[in-house]
Amino acid sequence: MTALGRRIAIDRNQNVLFDIVMFDNGPEPFNEDLMRVLRNGKMGYANKFGQIVIPCEYDYAKWFENGKAEVTYNAKEYLDLDEHKRFESDDWFIIDKKGKKLK
Repeated sequence: MTALGRRIAIDRNQNVLFDIVMFDNGPEPFNEDLMRVLRNGKMGYANKFGQIVIPCEYDYAKWFENGKAEVTYNAKEYLDLDEHKRFESDDWFIIDKKGKKLK
């Protein structure tokens, strides 16, 4: 659903659950049973039931691969020459699918 230019997920009672991260021309697909989502401008992860399972607290979060994802609290957004966004940080760290920081 779109509200004021946003792509959002809603529950049966029309309550906004979170903003959907867009990928190319549509919603980002699930990766390892989770999808990246936004709430109040921060990223986290939701499951296929619309439940946020890792809180939206990161400036940027990457897809899960092999049960791990890179996240950061301090991301800077840049536009490439072809107008694709990229995010950089000096503070990336890895989390597991429960949101636990790994060494």
